[in-house]
Amino acid sequence: MNRIIIQSAITAIVLILLQVLVFNRISLWGVATPLVYIYIFLRLPLKTNLNLVLTIAFVTGLLVDVFADTPGLNSLVATVTCALRKPILKLYLPREEDIADPVPSIRSFGLPVFAKYALTFTVVFTTLIFTVEAFSLFNPLKLLLKIICSTILTWGLIMAADTLTTPQHAKRL
Repeated sequence: MNRIIIQSAITAIVLILLQVLVFNRISLWGVATPLVYIYIFLRLPLKTNLNLVLTIAFVTGLLVDVFADTPGLNSLVATVTCALRKPILKLYLPREEDIADPVPSIRSFGLPVFAKYALTFTVVFTTLIFTVEAFSLFNPLKLLLKIICSTILTWGLIMAADTLTTPQHAKRL
């Protein structure tokens, strides 16, 4: 369990730094912004207490807010999305007891299940963040375009990151 905590902490630090130093500055055609730090929440072990998950989400979001100058936006959305993490998992995992590895990944869930889980989580997150950021439905077409494009970009980067971090010999496809 200590190995998982250390790996999760290192991953969180790297992803937060990448988000605030690199990915926040990327905006493809003004509509697609990668939000890769949500990979931290996707990879939290299944048995993690909800209070701890929400605390991690709030602190992570707060760190991104401080460096991105978005007062409370990321902490709010990260906390709300992580509160929905268990119901999202239940959509694709009827029984958590069947999973040998407690950390969600392509290796532990299989590619189709992890892809659906990551996509659903990303859709919820991007929908919330861009809706709260816009705080109006003044331009619903641009809002929808930002949600769709950012979801696709973020989901693709998350799947690539999980593929790269999963040991080659241990993949279950």
